[in-house]
Amino acid sequence: LCVIDISDPENPDEIGAFRGQLIINDVCVSGGFAYLADLIVGLRVIDISDPENPEQVGVFQTPDVAQGVCVVGDYAYVADRRSGLFSINIANPEDPQEADSYNSPGEASDVFVVDELAYVADGESGIHILTVRDPNRIFRRGTYDTPGLATRVVVANNLAFVADGVSGMQLINVSDSREPNLAGVFNTPGNCYGVCSTESYTYV
Repeated sequence: LCVIDISDPENPDEIGAFRGQLIINDVCVSGGFAYLADLIVGLRVIDISDPENPEQVGVFQTPDVAQGVCVVGDYAYVADRRSGLFSINIANPEDPQEADSYNSPGEASDVFVVDELAYVADGESGIHILTVRDPNRIFRRGTYDTPGLATRVVVANNLAFVADGVSGMQLINVSDSREPNLAGVFNTPGNCYGVCSTESYTYV
């Protein structure tokens, strides 16, 4: 994990790092901690209150390969490939505890949580929309099977933007989370593996 000072965007500068035997697939920062989806152990919790000296304070071992992580409040949601989605209580960052899990049929590679719903990019089975109002009791609300391999997902303005491999970016209308439907497609010139959206633009 590298901490980069971007106060001068033209000259980004590394000011701190946490290194070791780890392979990071994703990172989410919340409340003075960085939460890492790590291929080797699962979820790592890194104290970044001193950005120049990041320090690991907690670990949660997932059964498969942690691919994506999203933190909301006292819970970290981890997409763990063939083991699906885990909700992990991080109220005590030094002792993360499993709250619940959802075993999706595909390979969970990313998760985005908003408005008490978790959107899981689940590989060949598209996206799964889960209710996480109670993180201790996750259940499925809706699904949409994209034509490609769903690897990343972000949600804004009732649209799920899905990086779908050879099928480009799929735009899914999720205004009715029980019955999501296709809103549009952007055919990227190459395979689409990542997506990020702002109010006016989407970057793939």
